[in-house]
Amino acid sequence: MIPAHLHWFKYEAYFTWLSGFALMFIVYYADARSFMIDPTVADLSPAASVGIGIGSLILGYVIYDRMCSSKLILYQGRFALVGMMILGVMTYALTHLLSGRAAFIHVGAVIGTIMVGNVFFTIIPSQKALVRAAKTGPPLDATLGKKAGQRSLHNNYLTLPVVFIMISNHFPSTFGHGWNWLVLMVMVLASMGIKHYWNLLDRGVKQTWVLVVSILALVFMSVAISPAFEDTLDANIPASFEEANAVIQARCVQCHSASPTDDQWPAAPNGVMYDTPEQIRAMADKIMTRAVRTKTMPQGNKTGMTDEERTILKRWILQGDAQDELASACARLRWSLYSCGPITSGKVSRRSKPSRHPHRGDGKILPWQVRSPAGRVEGDDIPFESVGDRVIMPGVIDTHVHINEPGRTEWEGFETATRAAAAGGITTLVEMPLNASPVTTTMDAFKLKLEAAKGKLHVNCGFYGGVIPGNIKDLDGLLNAGVFGIKAFLTHSGIDEFPNVTEADLRKALPILKKHDAKLLVHPLKPCR
Repeated sequence: MIPAHLHWFKYEAYFTWLSGFALMFIVYYADARSFMIDPTVADLSPAASVGIGIGSLILGYVIYDRMCSSKLILYQGRFALVGMMILGVMTYALTHLLSGRAAFIHVGAVIGTIMVGNVFFTIIPSQKALVRAAKTGPPLDATLGKKAGQRSLHNNYLTLPVVFIMISNHFPSTFGHGWNWLVLMVMVLASMGIKHYWNLLDRGVKQTWVLVVSILALVFMSVAISPAFEDTLDANIPASFEEANAVIQARCVQCHSASPTDDQWPAAPNGVMYDTPEQIRAMADKIMTRAVRTKTMPQGNKTGMTDEERTILKRWILQGDAQDELASACARLRWSLYSCGPITSGKVSRRSKPSRHPHRGDGKILPWQVRSPAGRVEGDDIPFESVGDRVIMPGVIDTHVHINEPGRTEWEGFETATRAAAAGGITTLVEMPLNASPVTTTMDAFKLKLEAAKGKLHVNCGFYGGVIPGNIKDLDGLLNAGVFGIKAFLTHSGIDEFPNVTEADLRKALPILKKHDAKLLVHPLKPCR
């Protein structure tokens, strides 16, 4: 008996697909540069990225439909295996062409298109043919029902994967993972396994191991990609503020600066600026959320921030601004009290533990008082310690040295220069940008200098950057990275790589120096006329 009123459950599927595609067009295709493209994955044009996205929907359905029309459909196991392999290849390709978020949404859209195509092209026509045959009496083509049943079964298995993929788009630990394509395939296979358990149970077959394996796969994957698990590892890998700041200056200040250079942002978005260390530290939580967790900044990854650079930012933030010895020295220039002992065999003897003196390192020179090694001056409650035959003296700062490393280490290097300084009671050296090779006039050169100094410092060491014709754009980065000031020559410096500047060059540099409250050292000598 055919009921008088039939309700065809088809428009739910149709309008779900149409509304989803409309949203994908608005969110992804209308602003492809921001949401479809990640330059660190593939440097595509907006048109190419949109073409890949739409093409994947068409290609996915065509391949699936051809598989259903082939003899492969007669073997369910083989059909499922080949289908998963093809989906895996498409997933891998999309995650290596589009941004992680766009790749995931398109894999979900491919599966959704297959499901809606099944309803529109096969399931509903077959059902209508069945009803028509029941009403008018013509013989029914039995293959229609068989095909509709097969497509319905496929849709049944694809339901949970679509749900998991759409939910995962809200969790950057999935689409933002370095192995995101594998994460997605685990989600698809495990969710299909859960659906398979339910289907078997409906037929009276109980195979608990299928459910257990599927759930364990999801659990293990969730643990492996969870931020908490990765944070535990990254929190123990050192990353200094200087390393994090170098990333920010290379990738973020194009927009987030008092003077943005980005072609779309004449002012810093939401007033967020990273021109000073204080501004950066104040926004550490936001940096973690936007640049590390969700990877939504830089927008559309316009500046090409790499996963390695995001990891540096994460490690620095997790460690609470932990800084190595060199970064700490660059951040602070001060008087410190230093215990200098007798020199034997060319080595400097000094205490391995810091003094407990309350004024150590605060820049104050205290009045001289004689104290007994046995205790305190009467009425004086300031603690002290005896250093035996050593001498306590204010640490001396040499504000103008040429260490020459890297490039001319045979003249003088960090190892010998800082050992000699320590032997003479000098606790801080300020190194000039001139005699190294390359000279310290760019961020790349400064990074080379910092790398050359690692593990070789016996005293604190700070650095000056240099201004030469054509490097004005580099001064912001150098000053943000920790140089104490900028040096210039008005006559030949003696180093061809460090040419002298003109008055016009200095006028361009002065506003940048003012913004950072930085010093300018100038050799004002002019050639005799």
